[in-house]
Amino acid sequence: MPVYIWWARVGAANGLSVVGERPGAPALIATLAGTLHLSVTAVIAALECALGAGVGLGIAALLRGRAVAANRPGSVRAAALIAGLLSGLFAVHLAAGYVSNLEMAVPFLGAALLLAHSERRHTVGATVLLAGSALAHPLFGATGAVILAGAAAWAWRDGERAEARRIAAATGAAAAVTLAGMASMLVGPPRLMVDTSKDGFLRRVGLGSTLVHDYRSRFIHRWTRYVQWLALPLGVPGFRRLSGFRKRFLLIWVAVTAAGATVGFATGLFPPDRMLTFGFAIPALAGVGVIAVWERLADRAAWLAWVAAVLAVGVMAAGALMAYGRQPTFISPEEVAQITAAGRLADATPPGTPLVFVVNDTDATASFLATRAANVIRAALPPDRAADAYIYVGTAQNFWEHRPTIVGDPQYDALSRQYFADIPTGSGSLAFILTAFDPSAAIDHPAFFTLRSPGVFAATPSGAASSLSSAPAARDPLQPSSPAGIILATLAVIVLLEVTGAGWAAWAVRDPVEVCLAAPAFGIAVMVLAGVLLERLGLPLSGWVGPTVVSVVAGGTGYVLAAVSRTKAGPGPQTPDPVQE
Repeated sequence: MPVYIWWARVGAANGLSVVGERPGAPALIATLAGTLHLSVTAVIAALECALGAGVGLGIAALLRGRAVAANRPGSVRAAALIAGLLSGLFAVHLAAGYVSNLEMAVPFLGAALLLAHSERRHTVGATVLLAGSALAHPLFGATGAVILAGAAAWAWRDGERAEARRIAAATGAAAAVTLAGMASMLVGPPRLMVDTSKDGFLRRVGLGSTLVHDYRSRFIHRWTRYVQWLALPLGVPGFRRLSGFRKRFLLIWVAVTAAGATVGFATGLFPPDRMLTFGFAIPALAGVGVIAVWERLADRAAWLAWVAAVLAVGVMAAGALMAYGRQPTFISPEEVAQITAAGRLADATPPGTPLVFVVNDTDATASFLATRAANVIRAALPPDRAADAYIYVGTAQNFWEHRPTIVGDPQYDALSRQYFADIPTGSGSLAFILTAFDPSAAIDHPAFFTLRSPGVFAATPSGAASSLSSAPAARDPLQPSSPAGIILATLAVIVLLEVTGAGWAAWAVRDPVEVCLAAPAFGIAVMVLAGVLLERLGLPLSGWVGPTVVSVVAGGTGYVLAAVSRTKAGPGPQTPDPVQE
């Protein structure tokens, strides 16, 4: 979460090009925060919850109607409901911090819903959804393109040439829009080249073998939480109940998930567990499989069918609930308070003055703690000083003597050397020790570091404020949230996404239930596209005016399209579009 906080704050204040790696994420967060007049902290926490719900809605929408073969009335709806429930619960693995990946998944599922239909507007709508999806996470946007390419190839082999052409057209057009959006990030202030994860640091310093070992250890340790023992077997009868595009799409997704996890584990090119966390097709097929098993058992004993179904859903949900219960927080009020105090002292120095934060932890996870500390510090500092923040890993004494701290551990030593080399030389820096990142400093710290605020020790250069009493007031402090605030913010985010996307959904599909289920996917995609486009044209995403304009333009365009479409269609009852099965 901390990296998304500073991406959104810095991107809104200084331009998306500064954090242009995944421009859709900060654009959406800043737009929601400004439009709803909420803190970035509350919006990101709320967005994690809302996007998880959006995944469930997307799977449920995809499996509605004639998508599932069933023998009993109500079984089709039950299959869609359970598949959506399990997929939404499975989203907890991405909600633990992979916001852009989750943001990519919801419009991707919306695009799949439209590609199951046959008219031109569905292809255009799918293009909009895929483009917004890929700008949120370009790498997983490419993964989605591979899934769709496989589905198109299968459709072509089955003689469904029109379907294959629709998929290819939507995917190709979305790729062009995505490439244009990413190219626009080359205009403006350059991207802030810093490590945002332990993986990025290890890759930068050439510790590839350590990174591969971490990837494999992480996969072995966590894989049972991602793919429950019951989900894959239940997916088999679920797969047999599907037909047409949905069958091809979900099975190719499972195949890409399995192949990607295998390649990642074997080569270490990317974390294999990330492929599993994106494998929403598995719980979706398992949800349909639960109903298939229920129908078969119900012919023998209704009570047995219900017991089996409840146990199956409960076991599959347990993995997600265990992951949720074990998830620690990545940012604390104590850390934010200390960084805010340090930021006040820093504001008495000229912009560009290096702000060095000493992180002293010899634990084996020091590389994770250091990159996390860097993200938290950039998140809590005023946005215009985030680029001035540097991390020194080691003792304050060694920092003061201008040398890295060497302890004999290859990973720690590489971390200290690299981060020490990153600190600019030739200009006075303002150095801090925060007890949140160096607990021993409260007892043992060099004499040249003096206590400026509770938990904040600083070695101030000439001209800097010597205490908070002489420092400027905090600028743009990072605001906290609360459980109740997150709940209310989640509801507000869901409502805004529904309202923003409803016009687009009403234009693309005619079934009122599908409109409701597809609206959040459209809301996300059009906010991303409008936010990136208008920000590149000069509209700032800071404050509330720019974000509100983005929301109005994104949502209003859809309502205009829906109105024009209905006017051209003329009066008369609207019937659902045919679905190719």
